[in-house]
Amino acid sequence: MKNELPTKPVYMGDQPKPLKLHKSVEDAVLYAIRGLVKQSKALSEADYTTFATVKSLRTELKLKPEDFAARLEVSPEWLDKFEGKVPVGDVSKALMNTGKMIDGIYRLLSFASGGPDSRPEITLGDLLKYLTAEQFDVFVRWVEEGKSRPAVKAPDEETLQ
Repeated sequence: MKNELPTKPVYMGDQPKPLKLHKSVEDAVLYAIRGLVKQSKALSEADYTTFATVKSLRTELKLKPEDFAARLEVSPEWLDKFEGKVPVGDVSKALMNTGKMIDGIYRLLSFASGGPDSRPEITLGDLLKYLTAEQFDVFVRWVEEGKSRPAVKAPDEETLQ
């Protein structure tokens, strides 16, 4: 597998040279991507349909796993693979987090190679359309009150140090 990230050099301010990522940072990103690929593959190949149905049926019948296996005339070890060890909620969280990580790394690599930020831009107008008439009136009053207040001056550098 290729060990270089497909990104353009990153320049900071007036620096004449591109910033070099430390080798350990590059490795960490590559390992994260490899891990996400493996996790995505494992999640896509898993069968999530039997966990809830087999376990819920056994629970409904009020049987221990050994007794349920005996009724089905199978070994408890064979039946255990259908009950699984991970609850469905945990699987859905793993899928959600894997998706977020893949999206985050894709956006990071795209942005680092000069692409635009792909997150949607939310404007004030997008938010105002959800206000009721009363809420909008309150908002307008707050804006007018804010205009009548004296402007707040940002502290100078000396004060901050």
